Amino acid sequence: GATAAVAAVSSSSLIFLGTGCSTALPDTRCLIRPSTPPCAVCSTVLSLPPDRNPNYRLNSSLLIDYCHDDGAHKYILIDIGKTFREQVLRWFVHHNVPSIDS
Repeated sequence: GATAAVAAVSSSSLIFLGTGCSTALPDTRCLIRPSTPPCAVCSTVLSLPPDRNPNYRLNSSLLIDYCHDDGAHKYILIDIGKTFREQVLRWFVHHNVPSIDS
């Protein structure tokens, strides 16, 4: 899952939208055709909701929330992947990100 840097409204921050591999986790191959024994990382997805599951990871991506001296925010996005839509739904709403500037 993604983790966020905690910051005051008037400061800059880094928001990790995803920290997983290029296929994201859980790997769908592990869920569709589990190995014997099942993959310990991917099988935990069935026991915990994504927001509490350390093994539920979206594609690597970073959002920089840059706060100017006047308090205006600019948002710089670094890398997106297949899970970008889910990242937007989860983290842009949570951090009140209105747009992407770069």
